[in-house]
This record gives sequence, structure tokens and C-alpha cells, in this order.
Amino acid sequence: MHPFSGSRDLFAVAMNRLAGHTALVTGGARGIGLGIARTLGLQGAKVMAADVEVDQLKHGVEQLQAQGINAAAAPMDVRERAQVERAVQEAAAFGGGQLNILVANAGVLKAAPFLETSDQDFSYMTDVNLKGCFISCQAAARQMVKQKQENPQVPGSIVALSSMHSAISSPTFSAYDASKGGVTSLTRSMALALACHNIRVNAVGPGPVTTYMEKIFAGTEESVEKIKSQTPLRRFAEPEEIGHLVAFLASEEASFITGQTIYADGGALAQGFQT
Repeated sequence: MHPFSGSRDLFAVAMNRLAGHTALVTGGARGIGLGIARTLGLQGAKVMAADVEVDQLKHGVEQLQAQGINAAAAPMDVRERAQVERAVQEAAAFGGGQLNILVANAGVLKAAPFLETSDQDFSYMTDVNLKGCFISCQAAARQMVKQKQENPQVPGSIVALSSMHSAISSPTFSAYDASKGGVTSLTRSMALALACHNIRVNAVGPGPVTTYMEKIFAGTEESVEKIKSQTPLRRFAEPEEIGHLVAFLASEEASFITGQTIYADGGALAQGFQT
């Protein structure tokens, strides 16, 4: 039986470890982002989900609220600094003046052979996946530093979403691989820069996950089975499984962890994985 199948909320058993925290999750309308928002909310956090897809965002937040999660929506494009800064301020206000957790999850994927990858597609993926991560993290970090100047005990943690594709490469994922490799490197730099403020920065590198992005590159049933066969656990992850790792890294249980990228890939990297 799948360990996270059905409606069992193993997430709700997680001891309210994030009670009193406020989180902003970019790319929170669906997929991994919505799963992360759900997990953080079920572990006690107030959650503001942000996304450029306004209708999907509204639907996703309604789902969270129906589960009893204190959630709100912030329409936002991570490529636009003014929109990101506004969302950060809205999230802090939503949390009574504090933003404690940023999850920089927003990401896009367009697969194409390297020789056929256009400048436009390369820029699109790096702008959203890497530059968007930078803008989101910087804006949230500035808010967290300000909070800590007023009260050093206010918790602050940033979790970026990288990918196992920051550690492996594919001939059809050149732009995506580059952007996610950049996120992993950026995570280390941010962790060093923010350590003096006691703000921890880590990244999660998912492997195959049952989201719309994975369906895009999985394509056919044959390719889905190929991916499963290359994953030692022989399945795709559920978004909430990524959410559990994010919640741990954002919590005080991970208080001595910073600058790390942790791969939740079902063993794919250990075995060797080719897309």
C-alpha cells in the first residue's frame, strides 16, 4: 500500500511543530507547491500561497481552507520584484507582523534537445527558476533581518526547491538543469550570507513527483514505467512527501542545518538515473 495514499493525514500528526509560524510558498497553486503549503498548514503554520496562475491559486487556497488551514492567496509573478516584495509584506501582515518561512518553489520546465533550445526558452526557465528564486529569497530575507533586529528570537528559515537535476544532466533538459544547479549554488551562498542573522537556508531536490511538471516530461506510460524502474523505491513521490522534508528543514528541529541540498529522490541518484 502506498504510504501516503488516500486521505490519511499523517501530516496532521506532526505535533504542530510550526504553530505560530507564518509561511510564504511561491508556486503554491498546485503540484509540489500546494502539497508543501498543505503540509506546513497541517503542521500549524499560517500559509500564504503565491502564484502567477490566479484562478488555480484561488482554487488551491480554497482546498487548504476546507481542510481547516489558515491560508491566504497572493497573486504574484516571481520575476517581478515589486510583486514579490508586495507578497512578502502581505505575508508578514497575515502573520501579525512576522514572516518566518519562505519556500521558494516556483518553477517551470520545457524539455527540448540542446541544439533546439531557444534563447527564449532558456531565458524563461532561468528567469523563473533561478532569478525568481533569488528575488523571492532576497525579499523574504530582508523582511526576516528586519524582524530579527527588532526581536532576535523571531525564527526565520528559507527553503528553496532545487531538483535532482542539479546533480544529474539530460540532453533535453539543458536550461532546466542549469537553472536548478544555480539554485543549489545560490542556496549555499545565501546560507553563508545570512548565518550571521541566524537565518538558515537549505534546498530540497525532488526526484520524480506525481505533479503536472513530471507528467510533462514523463509523457507516455512507457516513459513513466522507465522512470519508476530507475527509482529504487519504484514509484513517484507524492507532493506532501516533499512537504514533510520542507517542513522539517523550516522547523527548529533542523536548527543546525544550513547550506544543504537534500535530495528526496527515492534513491534515484544513488542508483544512477537517466532521463
